[in-house]
Amino acid sequence: TTPFNLTMTEIAGTYTCIWTNTSAYDPAFYQITIWAQDENGNVNQSQFIVIRLQDIDPPSVSGITPADLSSYELLASIEINATVSDIPSSTLIVMAKIVNGSDPFNLAMIEIAGTYTCTWTNTSEYDPGFYNLTIWAQDESGNVNQTQYITIKLEDTTAPSVTGITPADLSSYELPLTVEINATVSDVPSSTLIVMAMIVNGSDPFNLAMTEIAGTYTCT
Repeated sequence: TTPFNLTMTEIAGTYTCIWTNTSAYDPAFYQITIWAQDENGNVNQSQFIVIRLQDIDPPSVSGITPADLSSYELLASIEINATVSDIPSSTLIVMAKIVNGSDPFNLAMIEIAGTYTCTWTNTSEYDPGFYNLTIWAQDESGNVNQTQYITIKLEDTTAPSVTGITPADLSSYELPLTVEINATVSDVPSSTLIVMAMIVNGSDPFNLAMTEIAGTYTCT
């Protein structure tokens, strides 16, 4: 740090001054020397003290988006933003901490045009439910703010995909033949499916439960 001087004025027998702009300086130890010169040019600069400037304030976090209690369809990419600032620090580590149950994880946030941002891309790997999203910010002095958070909801509103039905449409069978029914059924992210063949002829429909065998659901 470049040395600088503060002029001291005499008040009731004591010389005094105030160092006001300490926020412009880095946390560190600073030596303060009292420099005194009389009218004959004699100088005393032998008396000094050392003080320490400390940064004990955590970063400020505000303006989190998305809004609290926002809902998203699974497979969506969720952009997370927050305004994070700190005085006097210019070096910050910022993360989005996402928690649901016992498996929390972090997303590193980067600063773009004054806003810290990240994107949660792999939502399809997580179960539907509520997720607590906390902005974790640490300055270069080690002060941490993790008090600001929102809750978001992941929802599964997409029906399973059904393809590859056999037998072919308009197939004919001789009574009393046994008919095997097959279909490929998939769903993201769900791995538990209830699949039935609903058979209708007139007013007495009925269902046959289908079981999964080697990736295909089947019944007879």
